[in-house]
Amino acid sequence: MVYTSWQIREKNNPYKVEEIAQSLRISPLTAELLIYRGIKTVEEARKFINPSLFSLNSPFSLPDMKKAKERIEKAINDNEKILLYGDYDVDGITGVALLYYFFQSKGIKPEVYIPHRREEGYGFHREVVEKFSHKGVSLIITIDCGTEGEEAAWECKRRGIDLIICDHHRKKGDLPPSFALINPHIYKESKGKELAGCGIAFKLVQSLDEKEAFKHLDLVSVGTIADIVPVIGDNRIFAKVGIPLISRTDKKGLKALLNSCGIKKRSLTSWDISFLIAPRLNAGGRIAHAMKSLELLISSNDNVEDIATSLELDNRKRRKEELKIIKEAEVMARKGEKAIVVAGDNWHVGVLGIVASRLVEKYSLPSFVISIPSDKRKAGKGSARGFSGVNIFHLLENSQDLLITYGGHEKAGGFEIFPEKIDEFRERIFHLMKDFPSFEEKILVDKEIPLDILTLSQGKELSLLSPFGEGNEEPLFLTRKVELVTSPKPLGNGHIKFWVKGKNLYFEVLGFGWENKLKDGLNKGDKIDMIYTPRVNNWEGEKTVVLLLKGLKK
Repeated sequence: MVYTSWQIREKNNPYKVEEIAQSLRISPLTAELLIYRGIKTVEEARKFINPSLFSLNSPFSLPDMKKAKERIEKAINDNEKILLYGDYDVDGITGVALLYYFFQSKGIKPEVYIPHRREEGYGFHREVVEKFSHKGVSLIITIDCGTEGEEAAWECKRRGIDLIICDHHRKKGDLPPSFALINPHIYKESKGKELAGCGIAFKLVQSLDEKEAFKHLDLVSVGTIADIVPVIGDNRIFAKVGIPLISRTDKKGLKALLNSCGIKKRSLTSWDISFLIAPRLNAGGRIAHAMKSLELLISSNDNVEDIATSLELDNRKRRKEELKIIKEAEVMARKGEKAIVVAGDNWHVGVLGIVASRLVEKYSLPSFVISIPSDKRKAGKGSARGFSGVNIFHLLENSQDLLITYGGHEKAGGFEIFPEKIDEFRERIFHLMKDFPSFEEKILVDKEIPLDILTLSQGKELSLLSPFGEGNEEPLFLTRKVELVTSPKPLGNGHIKFWVKGKNLYFEVLGFGWENKLKDGLNKGDKIDMIYTPRVNNWEGEKTVVLLLKGLKK
């Protein structure tokens, strides 16, 4: 999105800023940013900057954890057959890998299963329970799914299979029958509501063998950042401690993946996980089967390089499919409406969510993208992504009479619909959005500053606030009347760069996706009001502060 409208945060209490700055020996700018992130005391600020594994909440603060621990210990002692059942996204895959390593350390090789995204779809499926009951499985542990799987849970009960659910998804109505349901959202008083599915799996392993759990913080940090859960509470600790461990991992598959991403020899950030690692792990499930990605993470064989290469090819195919559908969708989008609802024949269902997200980014409108099957008697599959102030789940809920199934939350959702209902669904969404006010989303700026504040030492200090993500976004600053010392130049893939200057310092500005966003051209000598995020760049050993363009006014 191109932001030309912004709001600057209210100023902090200067005495509180000074107290935190002096106590921690940091700049007032960094202290102010800490307060904007909910920090109220010096001690909270210290823990935020230097999070410790000793500050993790007890795993037993989650519901049913003690029951699950005791049941798993019995399964290990009795050498029972165990099935690990995970979702097909990075969160589910890393959670399954973590539990796999745990059981392997106890001398047990569990069965593993991840459903096929296109053929089976999301969730815990009854047919899989039936299949593995014939193999003698007596305990099933689900990761990042299961709360909604009532039918499969009842099948477990009917067949005498104990079920432990590790999940973070909400559910309306009755909960599934289970031996243990470890989901912090089923009780208001439960801690850990920020946790992803892999974080719940970590807590389970932590309750059984804390030392073993800590060995796999590399996986937990990948799954946590990839799932876009808030990087607060325990998630911040997972990310802060776990991300540096990724580049030092002893897991062959993760090493091969880093190598295929071209980031094997450098320290990593949450950006690397979100835009390099996670898309490749997700590509297996989107284009082929997510079991490929799981195999990469748990394999100790020398075939990991081949798997990593295969995932790289899947990711390229995913990008190609994504671009193809976006072009077709843009032609179909009805002008003048306050939502985008598009449908195409045999669009690849594995990329519908990404396409919807791209449409939201470009048009600032909630977007619904539907794939129509060749056999029109079968259901089409759809993905939806929201825009600020628009609740996607409510829109789907108010259209449920036209849908076969639906689910999701405020920002995203998925649904199934018969092809003959699509036109009516489109009109329903347009009607529901009719009275929604048209506006340009304002960006919330942390502070207005002069460019010369951003020395290299200040840039390094700001990185103390990392890792960034949902709930702990990167700092956003505003500087007015910034002079361009070069005209913008294209970098390829729609990106641009140019140089600006303060009173004494010069900065390179990178605008990712900005080549086609500028309504009016920019030229050397122009002065602009600019919103940006500073980031320390390390190019061939030389560190500089670069500015990532987020918004501007001429």
